Amino acid sequence: MEFFESISGSSMILTSVSLSATYLCALYIYVKSVKAKLSKKSIFMFILFSFIFSITITAAEQNYFSVSRLIFLILTICSFVLADKKYELRVIPMSMIAIGLSHGIKMISAAAVALIDTFVGLRDVSFMDLYVSVAVHFVLTVMFMRIRRFQNGFSFFREKENISIGLIISGIIVILSCFDFKDERYTTIALFIIVFGILISAIGLVIWIRRKITMLYRKRLESRAEVHYQAMLEEKDKYIEQLLKCNEFLSKVVHRDNHLMGALQHTIGQYLNSNDESERERILGEILTMAEERSEIIRKEQISSKVLPSTGVSMIDGTLGELYIKAAAHNIDFDVTVSEQLHYLVNNILSQTDIQTLLCDHIKDAVIAVESAGHISGKILVSFAMPDSIYEIAVKDNGIDFDSDTLQKLGTERVTTHAGSGGSGIGFMTTFETLRKVQASLIITEYKEKQPFSKSVAFRFDGQNQFIIRTYRKNALAASILRHDLIITS
Repeated sequence: MEFFESISGSSMILTSVSLSATYLCALYIYVKSVKAKLSKKSIFMFILFSFIFSITITAAEQNYFSVSRLIFLILTICSFVLADKKYELRVIPMSMIAIGLSHGIKMISAAAVALIDTFVGLRDVSFMDLYVSVAVHFVLTVMFMRIRRFQNGFSFFREKENISIGLIISGIIVILSCFDFKDERYTTIALFIIVFGILISAIGLVIWIRRKITMLYRKRLESRAEVHYQAMLEEKDKYIEQLLKCNEFLSKVVHRDNHLMGALQHTIGQYLNSNDESERERILGEILTMAEERSEIIRKEQISSKVLPSTGVSMIDGTLGELYIKAAAHNIDFDVTVSEQLHYLVNNILSQTDIQTLLCDHIKDAVIAVESAGHISGKILVSFAMPDSIYEIAVKDNGIDFDSDTLQKLGTERVTTHAGSGGSGIGFMTTFETLRKVQASLIITEYKEKQPFSKSVAFRFDGQNQFIIRTYRKNALAASILRHDLIITS
């Protein structure tokens, strides 16, 4: 107690410096707790305000200590509210807790300096002691707010259910801060009891804060786990829906084939027992017609029953569904593989509209290429994956390859080899513009074996903005294509 009395009574300037340090440390705690952002101008104004304000309050303390300290608290809270620009009830306990912590750290720093003075044998308090105490005050405040549990501030005080406990603590701080500990009316024992009570309260406050932070952390983990399990349930539901549709499709086929097999068995028996050649040809024609009709019915059932895997974005799923129907209308087997959903890509790299445009343009081009190849069994595969941790969308087909003239002009002017089939050449123009915006690469791969696919058009979001052709005919294309932006590899 002698240390506090000697500091507070030595000079009005010393008291002002100590009060200003308490204010600035409380401001630092409050700003860190509520994650407020202060401009350099605001910081300068708060520092200037702290000195002017502290000198004024110190002068008033000579005759009206308790009243002046109460005014100090009220004006401090008002200034903190202005710093955060949030006029809510919960700002009051947050600011009061910040002030209380600053007062507590101030007492710890002063006690530490007093112990050092006692250890080295100094009895008189000097100006240097105050400066060291203020420096320790600032250092301990910064260290306290760098504790891992407090780095994100006291977020639990922002919850409505914790306002009451915050207000209780605030009231205690108001009462204690208005005591004049150098008043002769307080005995040494009374002062010791008050200080001891403050210390116990501070320990209790720290324990309570730690427990509340732990509870909040557990609550957030439970919330994240709930979201994760909900996503898993939705994925399972989609999988079950897909199995149910497949089961329904197979049930229809089996049911129809049960009737068909009896008729087919009877017809084959007629064919085998008939000696009339024209009758045998008629029966054979009926069998072939029956088989063709069955294939057509099953194809239509597959179109209506097939469930494509989800990309995670409903609009993209709808687009792929429409393109699947378009491909099926041309007797093309259309499939989608999703090893990585589109959430990150849509939210961080490319817009949903741009992805839809890329898919529509190149899947339609693939349909035209397959039709031009004249395949009995056309195939198109769209894949969403992350090879080497880089997002990639690829459209593969077993259609005809690009000719060298098309590759020479690709993306620089509108060119197509399928104008009669609906090709306009504008698709690749749009593709190059879209990929250039996000520095993505276009990679065309040609396969020599042609089975199951002849080529792949991939959009790789690698930040390289390259145009690459990987082909078995490297030498032929390199001799006929002259482009500075093209890389041809085998």
